[in-house]
Amino acid sequence: MKYFQLCGLALMACSILLYGCGGQSDSSTPTESTEPDTSTQPEAVTDEDATSNMSQAEPTEADTAQSEPTEADASQDEPTEADTAQSEPIETDASQDEPTEADTAQDEPTEADTATKSTEDLLSEIKRLSEQTRFRTVEELLENQGSLLEVAQQVLATNPDVAVRDQAREAVLTAAYGITRYDATRKDLLESVDTLATDILAETTEGEMAASAMFYKTMVHLNLEREDSAEDPEINKRLYAMSKDFVEKFPSDPRASAALYMIGQNAQMDGQYETALEVLRFLIERDPSSQYGQMASGDLKRFELLGNPMELVGPSLDGTEVNLAQYKGKVVLVDFWATWCGPCISELPNVQEVYKKYHDKGFDVFGISFDNTKEELENFLKTNDMPWTHVFFDEEGKRGWDNPLGQQYGIFSIPATFLVGRDGNVHKFNVRGEELDPAVAELLEQPVPESN
Repeated sequence: MKYFQLCGLALMACSILLYGCGGQSDSSTPTESTEPDTSTQPEAVTDEDATSNMSQAEPTEADTAQSEPTEADASQDEPTEADTAQSEPIETDASQDEPTEADTAQDEPTEADTATKSTEDLLSEIKRLSEQTRFRTVEELLENQGSLLEVAQQVLATNPDVAVRDQAREAVLTAAYGITRYDATRKDLLESVDTLATDILAETTEGEMAASAMFYKTMVHLNLEREDSAEDPEINKRLYAMSKDFVEKFPSDPRASAALYMIGQNAQMDGQYETALEVLRFLIERDPSSQYGQMASGDLKRFELLGNPMELVGPSLDGTEVNLAQYKGKVVLVDFWATWCGPCISELPNVQEVYKKYHDKGFDVFGISFDNTKEELENFLKTNDMPWTHVFFDEEGKRGWDNPLGQQYGIFSIPATFLVGRDGNVHKFNVRGEELDPAVAELLEQPVPESN
């Protein structure tokens, strides 16, 4: 069962890879890879190769002539009367060759044999599908998880023994989480997961199977209700109560902190900061040293910035020191990003559009790069219109995730953005997509503060 716990955590890692770039404070290497794996792809066959292969396979006229039998050959091949007589079966031979009823019964597989073999094959398929944790696209992941769900349901339909049943149940729960994480239209899975979790918890409230039932029920609800949670604050409160119940009953489960953090993140994105702070503080209190505990500490630092100024000083690409305080009187988007971060690049056209629309009215961007080399950043800027300031620390131990400003504010995943008003204080963070334009427009309505 621990095998499936690890698969579930790996699947959550895929969420980060596909929807955001995550990192740890002790590593300068990004965890996201956008390069396709071509190590197992077959070599391409050229037209010349194909023509060559075809010509080798086609027989020549000489070959054909050699293979045609002559009249002498034909006469030699025809059987004589004696040969025919010798080759005709004797009645006793036929009776000896015919299988008896007992032999037939022994050779035919019984129903039990067929069922056992089928279940073993299905379990092998479950294992194979579960071991696939790296996907190039969301479509690949959904195809994998859909197949896993289907195979696991086939196993459950055979009424297997308890051990096999629990493997299949775990696979159903894992697949339902994977599917709903990227396809919020699968509302049908909410009822099936609720029913399965209820059945499991009716049998036992202890052990790994019960823990999985509680965890995946919570996460599937999060996946399918996140679209409505911004309008209904009670959803995040209920999800927090579900996750807290899971954590208190299974405190050593490695998925406990992950569940709390993801619900806290959802509350943050919904602007429900009171609930988010409660979740983060509970997570930090119970698990401060884990990756999720450290990320929660970083989030807490960002919450403390609301209504307060950010202190950001660092070198620009030409070596000149730049200070965010110099931008007071403007609305500024502070953007922690990197050229290797897929979600950062996906958001770039939106930032460029807002910059062009509002720059003359007092909007600017203050970029802080998590790139690993100055060359990578400069090459990217040559082909992308990003005329704003870019801070980059080109020193050993200060590049990538070791960026001092990222360390200062607990940045463990990017993109991470902060919207600073004309007064120099942080008003919002993690503003992106369609929310950025109206947020900037609103802050530009603030009066420009008088110079001291």
